[in-house]
Amino acid sequence: MTCYALQGFSRGISSLIISALRQVIILLPLASILGKAIGINGIWWSLLISETVTVILAIIYLGIAEKKELIKLRWNIQ
Repeated sequence: MTCYALQGFSRGISSLIISALRQVIILLPLASILGKAIGINGIWWSLLISETVTVILAIIYLGIAEKKELIKLRWNIQ
C-alpha cells in the first residue's frame, strides 16, 4: 500500500526501493530458509513476515522523509 501512496506523491524511486525490499531482499531468502526448515507452511509464514517487516521499515522511512520535507519547507518560508 505504501508503494502506491509514494507513487501518488511522485516518489517513484522510494516506491521501487520499498517494493524491491519486500519482494527480493526479504521475501525470497526468507521463503527459501523457512521452506527448507518448515516446508510449505514456512513459505506462507515468510509472506506474512516479509509484509510485516516491510510495513515497519516503510513507516520509519516515511517518517524520516516527512521530517526532511518539513525542514525544507521551513527554510524556504522564512
